[in-house]
Amino acid sequence: MLDIVVCAYNMRIELLNTIHSMLPPYQEGVSIDQYNIVIIDNGSTDGTSASDFESISPNIRFLNYIERSRSPAPAINWVIENHTSAEYLSICIDGARIFSPNLLRKTFEVIELIPNSFIYTLGYHIGEKTHMILSEEGYSISEAREFLSSLDWRRNANLLRQSSVLAGSSRGGYFSDVTESNAFCLRRSDILRIGAYNEGFISPGGGLCNLEIFARLVRDAETVNVCLLEEGTYHQFHGGAATGKKVVQSVFAEEYEKIMRKKYVKEAYPRFYY
Repeated sequence: MLDIVVCAYNMRIELLNTIHSMLPPYQEGVSIDQYNIVIIDNGSTDGTSASDFESISPNIRFLNYIERSRSPAPAINWVIENHTSAEYLSICIDGARIFSPNLLRKTFEVIELIPNSFIYTLGYHIGEKTHMILSEEGYSISEAREFLSSLDWRRNANLLRQSSVLAGSSRGGYFSDVTESNAFCLRRSDILRIGAYNEGFISPGGGLCNLEIFARLVRDAETVNVCLLEEGTYHQFHGGAATGKKVVQSVFAEEYEKIMRKKYVKEAYPRFYY
């Protein structure tokens, strides 16, 4: 059994797209009795509510994190510790990421083959440029939503791949050392052993907390790194802290150095491909 933890803040429309992409028939070759989706809302003020989501599918739970941190790290950790029980966890720090249609099927297949696997995917940005660049050029949320609607991606997921670019963290492609994943999966016992998100990262959006946990996970000697070839998550432009340029990257880098007592350096690690 798998629990998918999805964190969201002020992205109601984008989150609805993401949840749609996590369910059959869009997700191919899986059944909803194989997994649960646990949505954690980190204090949204845009009307996001349980009624939007829990009626969509019986395997969805919607939780509110009342502490309302600017960072998603405490909210995700709270869910992992108190509201998950499945043997495996998939963590999605950003609820605005549409899944590719075979991501879950391949995840279950790798789990069957390598029970102690750490499974990850690459990230893409929907559009002709990364969202940091589009934000600098004045791109708007309404333009992004209109563009996504024009793709008819719910019936033809290939249109997402054709209309997206690799995220900065995945810029080297599948055979590179990517620096983070927005849909990674491992045993719950392993993430509790290794440690979940570092709550010292308090910047909006979590700063580099997803890169920090990814680096720890790929270094772990007791798990096997597996990259899902041809799969990925597609980021919807929503004016986020990092992709919307609300916080400059140097602030995230300074926070990382203060917490970790070293500059961020891209991790090199071994991996298998599936």
